[in-house]
Amino acid sequence: MVVLIAAAIAYPCYVFALIVRADFYSHNQKIAQTILLLSIPILGAAIVHWFHMLHRARPEPSDPAFIPQREPEIDEYRALTGRRHHDET
Repeated sequence: MVVLIAAAIAYPCYVFALIVRADFYSHNQKIAQTILLLSIPILGAAIVHWFHMLHRARPEPSDPAFIPQREPEIDEYRALTGRRHHDET
């Protein structure tokens, strides 16, 4: 019984910490989620936690065929374009 009460207190606190630390929610969204969390603690925490898991930032999968290109140096640029230093001014 004590474990259930502790879990009923700890889980909403954990979800509240997730809301506060989330940088992808607006201020008004954080307030609305906190109100939901406080009005119906267990169910509200589960709903807010579910939305948090859906909307958290996910890294884009990398393309193994992509090879990053470097920017050409100024001397390489001049050699490729045929420009000289006095042409730029």
